[in-house]
Amino acid sequence: MKAGIKQVARRAGVSPATVTRVLSGHPTVGMEITRKVQRAVAVTGYQPNRMAKGLASHRAGVIGVVMLGYGEAPLSHPHPYGKELMYSLVAQARRQNFDILISPDSYSDGKTGMRDIKRLLQSRRVDGVIVLNSGKVVDASFEGLDEINDPVVLIGPHRRHPHIWSVDTDHAGVAYDATCHLISRGHTHIGLVGQPLAQDYSNAWLHGYERALRRHNLKWHDEWIVAREEWPSGAYRSAVSSLMQLQSRPTALVASNDVVAWGILGALNELGYRVPEDMALVSLYNSQLAALSNPPLTSVDMDMERLGRTAVEMLIHKIGGQYDEGGQSTAGRFVIPHRLIVRESSGIL
Repeated sequence: MKAGIKQVARRAGVSPATVTRVLSGHPTVGMEITRKVQRAVAVTGYQPNRMAKGLASHRAGVIGVVMLGYGEAPLSHPHPYGKELMYSLVAQARRQNFDILISPDSYSDGKTGMRDIKRLLQSRRVDGVIVLNSGKVVDASFEGLDEINDPVVLIGPHRRHPHIWSVDTDHAGVAYDATCHLISRGHTHIGLVGQPLAQDYSNAWLHGYERALRRHNLKWHDEWIVAREEWPSGAYRSAVSSLMQLQSRPTALVASNDVVAWGILGALNELGYRVPEDMALVSLYNSQLAALSNPPLTSVDMDMERLGRTAVEMLIHKIGGQYDEGGQSTAGRFVIPHRLIVRESSGIL
């Protein structure tokens, strides 16, 4: 016999009405009560009737995700906002009894961002939308997003729209901390390798890197900055070879993510150089690749799990009509803290 809402309520020690509010993501229910109900649902195996619930609340029980500017294969993209973030979004949505719908508009170049988002909301297939900005999307694509009353939360950078509900990482701070770490290890010749500097993320990394150099009175060298849109086979070897042949070459590199760092590490090994003895290396993102490399990579952890969880929580509260984080009646821009994970690749000079 299937468990009903009354059994869940008895096990959680609350009323059936409270169970209903928790399962519908009502913003007035406290976290302690929410956890009790979620545990009771898990123990009893209760399965809410999604169709009946949707008809009663006028909700679909679905969160839409639009991944703008990721190209034709967004989930295989080596950008920090890739698979790990999606796993976090799905897991948190499931805990809140929402499904995730990845919009086909994710495969666009991002130039029609507002149109894609509005069309998805107007379809009534979703209750709200989480927008992932790859960093390639210009701010004009979000024009009017802060004026939409529909529930939308942006993950990623935007510069000209302070009223958009958003959550992101301090990308400049990430690169700053990575560069300062290498400086603390005795390195004064530090390069930066990553994506084109016109992208928002790359631009922020460059600012953080530059700020660290200025703080420690170190010189900037244009030839130590390597930026490419794509890294095809052979590109890492070519880039590393060029850097190592410079008359005044870097002794350490900051890589924009762990995929790029792996490519650099492989190229150094192929060319007969050792890490960290000949070249120290720090990456940004701290995916599973960082711990599995040889040697293990020092990397900055951006806490993708918390990033996704926060975005879903913000959106569900907005779906419920309010958001009251820290006593604020309106949401602003939430920045997720990062931390440096020190491993063997950033040895002392």
